Amino acid sequence: MLKIRKSLLQMEKESYADDNAVIPEGAVDCTQGSNPYGFYPTVMDVVRNADENAVYHYPHGQEIYEEIENLWKDYAKVGRGNIFLGDGSIGTLYAINNIFEESGARALSVAPTFTDATNDYKTRGMEYRYVEMLREENYKFDLGRVLDELSEEDSILYIDNPNNPTGQTIPTSDIEAMIKAGAEKGVAVIIDEAYGDFIPQDESATKFLDKYDNLIVVHTFSKAFGMAAMRGGYVMASEEIIGHINKMSNPYCMNELAREAGAEALRHPEFATSHIDDFVKSNQMVREVVGNKLKMAESDDRVPICLLYHEDTSVNLAPMLAEAGLMAVPGGEFDCLNQSTVRVRMPRIEEMDKVVQAVKKVNG
Repeated sequence: MLKIRKSLLQMEKESYADDNAVIPEGAVDCTQGSNPYGFYPTVMDVVRNADENAVYHYPHGQEIYEEIENLWKDYAKVGRGNIFLGDGSIGTLYAINNIFEESGARALSVAPTFTDATNDYKTRGMEYRYVEMLREENYKFDLGRVLDELSEEDSILYIDNPNNPTGQTIPTSDIEAMIKAGAEKGVAVIIDEAYGDFIPQDESATKFLDKYDNLIVVHTFSKAFGMAAMRGGYVMASEEIIGHINKMSNPYCMNELAREAGAEALRHPEFATSHIDDFVKSNQMVREVVGNKLKMAESDDRVPICLLYHEDTSVNLAPMLAEAGLMAVPGGEFDCLNQSTVRVRMPRIEEMDKVVQAVKKVNG
Protein backbone atom coordinates (compact mmCIF):
# COMPACT_ATOMS: atom_id res chain seq x y z
CA MET A 1 0.00 0.00 0.00
CA LEU A 2 1.24 3.49 -0.87
CA LYS A 3 2.40 5.53 2.10
CA ILE A 4 0.03 8.44 1.56
CA ARG A 5 -0.04 11.06 4.29
CA LYS A 6 -2.59 9.91 6.87
CA SER A 7 -4.19 13.35 7.17
CA LEU A 8 -5.10 13.17 3.46
CA LEU A 9 -6.63 9.74 3.78
CA GLN A 10 -8.75 10.89 6.69
CA MET A 11 -10.40 13.94 5.11
CA GLU A 12 -12.51 15.01 2.16
CA LYS A 13 -11.62 18.39 0.73
CA GLU A 14 -14.52 20.81 0.46
CA SER A 15 -13.97 23.88 -1.70
CA TYR A 16 -16.24 26.06 -3.78
CA ALA A 17 -13.36 26.65 -6.24
CA ASP A 18 -14.20 24.68 -9.39
CA ASP A 19 -12.62 24.74 -12.85
CA ASN A 20 -15.64 22.94 -14.32
CA ALA A 21 -18.49 25.25 -13.26
CA VAL A 22 -21.50 25.47 -15.59
CA ILE A 23 -23.64 28.63 -15.62
CA PRO A 24 -27.11 28.16 -17.13
CA GLU A 25 -27.99 30.50 -20.00
CA GLY A 26 -29.72 33.64 -18.80
CA ALA A 27 -28.64 33.23 -15.17
CA VAL A 28 -26.60 35.86 -13.34
CA ASP A 29 -23.27 34.40 -12.23
CA CYS A 30 -22.65 35.57 -8.67
CA THR A 31 -20.22 32.79 -7.77
CA GLN A 32 -16.80 34.12 -8.75
CA GLY A 33 -14.98 36.52 -6.44
CA SER A 34 -13.16 38.42 -9.17
CA ASN A 35 -14.05 42.05 -9.92
CA PRO A 36 -17.19 42.06 -12.13
CA TYR A 37 -15.80 45.16 -13.85
CA GLY A 38 -12.71 43.30 -15.03
CA PHE A 39 -9.24 44.85 -14.98
CA TYR A 40 -7.54 48.13 -15.82
CA PRO A 41 -7.42 48.43 -19.66
CA THR A 42 -3.64 48.74 -19.97
CA VAL A 43 -3.20 45.32 -18.34
CA MET A 44 -4.43 43.83 -21.62
CA ASP A 45 -1.81 45.86 -23.50
CA VAL A 46 0.86 44.07 -21.47
CA VAL A 47 -0.59 40.73 -22.52
CA ARG A 48 -0.86 41.70 -26.20
CA ASN A 49 2.64 43.14 -26.32
CA ALA A 50 4.41 40.42 -24.35
CA ASP A 51 7.57 39.22 -26.06
CA GLU A 52 8.75 35.66 -26.39
CA ASN A 53 10.92 35.93 -23.30
CA ALA A 54 7.78 36.03 -21.14
CA VAL A 55 7.22 32.45 -22.29
CA TYR A 56 10.73 31.21 -23.02
CA HIS A 57 12.82 32.37 -20.05
CA TYR A 58 12.34 31.67 -16.37
CA PRO A 59 10.52 34.57 -14.68
CA HIS A 60 12.86 37.24 -13.39
CA GLY A 61 10.77 40.41 -13.67
CA GLN A 62 11.61 42.81 -10.83
CA GLU A 63 9.25 45.70 -11.57
CA ILE A 64 6.45 44.08 -9.62
CA TYR A 65 8.55 44.25 -6.44
CA GLU A 66 9.09 47.95 -7.07
CA GLU A 67 5.37 48.55 -7.60
CA ILE A 68 4.42 46.70 -4.41
CA GLU A 69 6.96 48.77 -2.47
CA ASN A 70 5.60 51.96 -4.06
CA LEU A 71 1.98 51.01 -3.38
CA TRP A 72 2.54 50.60 0.37
CA LYS A 73 5.34 53.13 0.95
CA ASP A 74 3.07 55.46 2.93
CA TYR A 75 2.08 52.66 5.33
CA ALA A 76 5.16 50.49 5.91
CA LYS A 77 8.81 50.06 4.96
CA VAL A 78 8.23 47.25 2.50
CA GLY A 79 11.44 46.30 0.71
CA ARG A 80 12.45 43.49 -1.60
CA GLY A 81 13.20 41.26 1.40
CA ASN A 82 9.69 41.74 2.79
CA ILE A 83 7.89 40.36 -0.28
CA PHE A 84 7.14 36.87 -1.53
CA LEU A 85 5.44 36.37 -4.90
CA GLY A 86 3.07 33.46 -5.30
CA ASP A 87 0.28 31.78 -7.21
CA GLY A 88 -2.69 33.86 -6.08
CA SER A 89 -3.68 34.01 -2.43
CA ILE A 90 -4.18 30.24 -2.34
CA GLY A 91 -0.62 29.56 -3.46
CA THR A 92 0.84 32.11 -1.07
CA LEU A 93 -1.11 30.68 1.87
CA TYR A 94 0.19 27.21 1.07
CA ALA A 95 3.73 28.62 1.03
CA ILE A 96 3.20 30.33 4.38
CA ASN A 97 1.78 27.21 5.96
CA ASN A 98 4.86 25.27 4.90
CA ILE A 99 7.01 27.04 7.48
CA PHE A 100 4.68 26.26 10.39
CA GLU A 101 3.88 22.63 9.58
CA GLU A 102 5.30 20.24 12.13
CA SER A 103 4.01 17.57 14.48
CA GLY A 104 1.54 19.07 16.95
CA ALA A 105 1.24 22.43 15.18
CA ARG A 106 -2.05 24.21 15.83
CA ALA A 107 -3.98 26.74 13.79
CA LEU A 108 -6.89 28.95 14.83
CA SER A 109 -9.36 30.91 12.73
CA VAL A 110 -12.97 32.04 12.69
CA ALA A 111 -15.80 30.38 10.80
CA PRO A 112 -17.06 30.84 8.24
CA THR A 113 -13.88 31.82 6.45
CA PHE A 114 -11.97 31.13 3.23
CA THR A 115 -12.09 27.35 2.84
CA ASP A 116 -8.84 26.72 0.98
CA ALA A 117 -6.84 28.22 3.83
CA THR A 118 -8.39 26.07 6.51
CA ASN A 119 -8.50 22.96 4.33
CA ASP A 120 -4.74 23.21 4.04
CA TYR A 121 -4.33 23.06 7.82
CA LYS A 122 -6.43 19.89 7.87
CA THR A 123 -4.58 18.17 5.01
CA ARG A 124 -1.25 18.91 6.70
CA GLY A 125 -2.46 17.18 9.84
CA MET A 126 -2.37 20.34 11.91
CA GLU A 127 -4.81 20.69 14.78
CA TYR A 128 -7.31 23.20 13.42
CA ARG A 129 -9.89 25.05 15.54
CA TYR A 130 -12.23 27.91 14.84
CA VAL A 131 -14.30 30.47 16.69
CA GLU A 132 -17.78 30.28 15.22
CA MET A 133 -19.50 33.47 14.12
CA LEU A 134 -23.01 32.79 15.33
CA ARG A 135 -26.15 32.75 13.23
CA GLU A 136 -28.14 34.28 16.09
CA GLU A 137 -25.67 37.19 16.07
CA ASN A 138 -26.01 37.59 12.29
CA TYR A 139 -22.52 36.07 11.86
CA LYS A 140 -20.85 39.16 13.32
CA PHE A 141 -17.15 38.91 14.19
CA ASP A 142 -16.47 38.81 17.95
CA LEU A 143 -12.96 39.92 18.94
CA GLY A 144 -13.33 38.89 22.57
CA ARG A 145 -14.06 35.25 21.78
CA VAL A 146 -11.10 35.06 19.38
CA LEU A 147 -8.72 36.46 21.99
CA ASP A 148 -10.13 34.09 24.62
CA GLU A 149 -9.45 31.10 22.36
CA LEU A 150 -5.97 32.14 21.20
CA SER A 151 -3.30 30.08 22.94
CA GLU A 152 0.48 30.02 23.27
CA GLU A 153 0.24 26.52 21.82
CA ASP A 154 -1.04 27.92 18.51
CA SER A 155 1.33 28.44 15.60
CA ILE A 156 -1.07 30.39 13.37
CA LEU A 157 -4.05 32.70 13.72
CA TYR A 158 -5.66 33.10 10.29
CA ILE A 159 -8.10 35.94 9.66
CA ASP A 160 -9.45 36.99 6.27
CA ASN A 161 -10.40 40.65 6.19
CA PRO A 162 -12.79 41.42 4.57
CA ASN A 163 -14.31 38.12 5.52
CA ASN A 164 -15.16 35.57 2.87
CA PRO A 165 -18.08 34.72 2.68
CA THR A 166 -19.87 37.43 4.70
CA GLY A 167 -18.13 40.49 3.25
CA GLN A 168 -17.81 42.12 6.68
CA THR A 169 -14.69 44.07 7.59
CA ILE A 170 -12.92 44.04 10.95
CA PRO A 171 -11.89 47.41 12.43
CA THR A 172 -8.15 48.00 12.35
CA SER A 173 -8.21 48.38 16.14
CA ASP A 174 -9.46 44.79 16.42
CA ILE A 175 -6.90 43.64 13.86
CA GLU A 176 -4.09 45.20 15.90
CA ALA A 177 -5.45 43.65 19.09
CA MET A 178 -5.15 40.19 17.51
CA ILE A 179 -1.67 40.87 16.16
CA LYS A 180 -0.51 42.15 19.55
CA ALA A 181 -2.00 39.16 21.37
CA GLY A 182 -0.31 36.87 18.85
CA ALA A 183 3.03 38.58 19.39
CA GLU A 184 2.74 38.11 23.15
CA LYS A 185 1.99 34.39 22.71
CA GLY A 186 4.47 33.68 19.91
CA VAL A 187 1.71 33.17 17.30
CA ALA A 188 1.98 34.23 13.66
CA VAL A 189 -1.06 36.25 12.61
CA ILE A 190 -2.01 35.92 8.96
CA ILE A 191 -4.31 38.67 7.68
CA ASP A 192 -5.61 37.55 4.30
CA GLU A 193 -6.65 40.69 2.44
CA ALA A 194 -7.77 38.97 -0.74
CA TYR A 195 -10.80 41.28 -0.82
CA GLY A 196 -8.90 44.08 0.90
CA ASP A 197 -8.07 46.00 -2.27
CA PHE A 198 -11.76 46.82 -2.68
CA ILE A 199 -11.50 49.16 0.32
CA PRO A 200 -9.11 52.07 1.07
CA GLN A 201 -5.48 51.25 1.85
CA ASP A 202 -5.53 52.90 5.27
CA GLU A 203 -7.76 50.08 6.48
CA SER A 204 -5.12 47.47 5.65
CA ALA A 205 -3.12 45.61 8.27
CA THR A 206 -0.05 46.58 6.25
CA LYS A 207 0.26 49.67 8.47
CA PHE A 208 1.26 47.35 11.35
CA LEU A 209 4.14 45.60 9.56
CA ASP A 210 6.77 47.95 10.99
CA LYS A 211 5.42 47.43 14.51
CA TYR A 212 4.94 43.64 14.72
CA ASP A 213 7.27 40.96 13.36
CA ASN A 214 4.61 38.21 13.73
CA LEU A 215 2.31 39.79 11.12
CA ILE A 216 1.86 38.28 7.66
CA VAL A 217 -0.32 40.12 5.12
CA VAL A 218 -1.60 38.39 1.99
CA HIS A 219 -2.81 40.06 -1.21
CA THR A 220 -3.94 38.77 -4.58
CA PHE A 221 -4.53 40.12 -8.07
CA SER A 222 -7.56 37.87 -8.48
CA LYS A 223 -10.21 40.03 -6.80
CA ALA A 224 -10.24 43.84 -7.03
CA PHE A 225 -7.66 43.89 -9.83
CA GLY A 226 -9.75 41.43 -11.88
CA MET A 227 -6.88 39.13 -12.87
CA ALA A 228 -7.92 35.75 -11.46
CA ALA A 229 -6.69 33.80 -14.50
CA MET A 230 -3.19 35.24 -14.09
CA ARG A 231 -2.75 33.45 -10.72
CA GLY A 232 -0.72 36.14 -9.04
CA GLY A 233 -0.48 37.13 -5.40
CA TYR A 234 2.03 38.33 -2.83
CA VAL A 235 2.92 38.18 0.84
CA MET A 236 4.33 41.00 2.96
CA ALA A 237 6.04 40.14 6.23
CA SER A 238 9.31 40.51 8.15
CA GLU A 239 12.52 39.57 6.36
CA GLU A 240 12.85 36.62 8.72
CA ILE A 241 9.46 35.18 7.77
CA ILE A 242 9.96 35.81 4.04
CA GLY A 243 13.38 34.19 4.30
CA HIS A 244 11.88 31.03 5.77
CA ILE A 245 9.16 30.97 3.09
CA ASN A 246 11.82 31.23 0.41
CA LYS A 247 13.60 28.21 1.89
CA MET A 248 10.44 26.14 1.32
CA SER A 249 9.46 27.54 -2.11
CA ASN A 250 10.88 27.88 -5.58
CA PRO A 251 11.74 31.39 -6.88
CA TYR A 252 9.39 31.10 -9.86
CA CYS A 253 6.00 30.89 -8.14
CA MET A 254 4.64 33.80 -10.18
CA ASN A 255 5.11 33.52 -13.94
CA GLU A 256 6.66 36.31 -15.99
CA LEU A 257 3.45 37.44 -17.69
CA ALA A 258 1.67 37.65 -14.34
CA ARG A 259 4.59 39.68 -12.96
CA GLU A 260 4.43 42.16 -15.82
CA ALA A 261 0.64 42.42 -15.79
CA GLY A 262 0.58 42.68 -11.99
CA ALA A 263 3.11 45.52 -12.05
CA GLU A 264 0.97 47.38 -14.56
CA ALA A 265 -2.16 46.88 -12.45
CA LEU A 266 -0.41 48.28 -9.38
CA ARG A 267 0.45 51.44 -11.31
CA HIS A 268 -3.28 52.12 -11.27
CA PRO A 269 -4.39 51.22 -7.73
CA GLU A 270 -7.36 53.57 -7.95
CA PHE A 271 -9.09 51.06 -10.25
CA ALA A 272 -9.54 48.60 -7.37
CA THR A 273 -11.76 51.02 -5.45
CA SER A 274 -13.32 52.80 -8.42
CA HIS A 275 -16.63 50.90 -8.21
CA ILE A 276 -17.28 51.22 -4.47
CA ASP A 277 -20.41 53.30 -5.11
CA ASP A 278 -21.85 50.56 -7.33
CA PHE A 279 -21.12 47.87 -4.73
CA VAL A 280 -22.67 49.96 -1.97
CA LYS A 281 -25.78 50.48 -4.06
CA SER A 282 -25.92 46.78 -5.00
CA ASN A 283 -25.68 45.60 -1.40
CA GLN A 284 -28.34 48.08 -0.37
CA MET A 285 -30.62 46.86 -3.16
CA VAL A 286 -30.35 43.31 -1.81
CA ARG A 287 -30.78 44.41 1.79
CA GLU A 288 -34.00 46.20 0.87
CA VAL A 289 -35.67 43.03 -0.45
CA VAL A 290 -34.67 40.55 2.28
CA GLY A 291 -36.14 40.29 5.73
CA ASN A 292 -38.94 37.78 5.32
CA LYS A 293 -37.55 34.29 4.70
CA LEU A 294 -34.08 35.49 3.77
CA LYS A 295 -31.61 37.39 5.92
CA MET A 296 -28.36 39.16 5.04
CA ALA A 297 -25.42 38.53 7.37
CA GLU A 298 -23.21 41.24 8.82
CA SER A 299 -21.48 42.88 5.86
CA ASP A 300 -19.60 45.93 4.62
CA ASP A 301 -21.48 47.42 1.67
CA ARG A 302 -18.22 48.45 -0.01
CA VAL A 303 -17.24 44.80 -0.42
CA PRO A 304 -18.90 43.00 -3.38
CA ILE A 305 -19.78 39.79 -1.52
CA CYS A 306 -22.43 38.99 1.06
CA LEU A 307 -23.93 36.00 2.84
CA LEU A 308 -27.64 35.26 2.59
CA TYR A 309 -29.35 32.72 4.82
CA HIS A 310 -32.85 31.26 4.96
CA GLU A 311 -34.92 31.20 8.13
CA ASP A 312 -35.53 27.48 7.56
CA THR A 313 -32.21 25.71 8.13
CA SER A 314 -33.43 22.64 6.22
CA VAL A 315 -33.84 24.59 2.97
CA ASN A 316 -31.31 24.04 0.17
CA LEU A 317 -30.96 27.68 -0.81
CA ALA A 318 -28.51 27.59 -3.74
CA PRO A 319 -30.79 25.51 -6.04
CA MET A 320 -33.75 27.71 -5.14
CA LEU A 321 -31.88 30.83 -6.17
CA ALA A 322 -30.52 29.09 -9.29
CA GLU A 323 -34.06 28.26 -10.37
CA ALA A 324 -34.88 31.94 -9.93
CA GLY A 325 -31.90 32.88 -12.14
CA LEU A 326 -29.16 33.61 -9.58
CA MET A 327 -26.07 31.41 -9.28
CA ALA A 328 -24.45 31.60 -5.83
CA VAL A 329 -21.89 29.62 -3.85
CA PRO A 330 -23.52 27.04 -1.52
CA GLY A 331 -22.79 27.88 2.09
CA GLY A 332 -22.29 24.23 2.96
CA GLU A 333 -18.78 24.53 1.54
CA PHE A 334 -17.81 26.65 4.57
CA ASP A 335 -17.23 25.56 8.17
CA CYS A 336 -20.26 26.16 10.43
CA LEU A 337 -22.60 26.94 7.52
CA ASN A 338 -25.14 24.60 5.93
CA GLN A 339 -27.22 24.34 2.79
CA SER A 340 -29.58 27.11 3.93
CA THR A 341 -26.89 29.72 3.25
CA VAL A 342 -25.19 31.10 0.11
CA ARG A 343 -22.44 33.54 -0.76
CA VAL A 344 -23.37 36.10 -3.41
CA ARG A 345 -20.82 38.11 -5.38
CA MET A 346 -22.40 41.33 -6.66
CA PRO A 347 -22.37 41.57 -10.46
CA ARG A 348 -22.18 44.76 -12.52
CA ILE A 349 -24.79 47.28 -11.46
CA GLU A 350 -26.75 46.80 -14.70
CA GLU A 351 -27.38 43.16 -13.75
CA MET A 352 -28.64 43.93 -10.27
CA ASP A 353 -32.31 44.02 -11.26
CA LYS A 354 -32.08 40.29 -12.06
CA VAL A 355 -30.42 39.64 -8.72
CA VAL A 356 -33.10 41.57 -6.87
CA GLN A 357 -35.90 39.74 -8.65
CA ALA A 358 -34.38 36.35 -7.83
CA VAL A 359 -33.92 37.26 -4.17
CA LYS A 360 -37.45 38.63 -3.94
CA LYS A 361 -38.86 35.44 -5.44
CA VAL A 362 -37.15 33.25 -2.84
CA ASN A 363 -37.72 35.68 0.03
CA GLY A 364 -41.49 35.44 -0.51
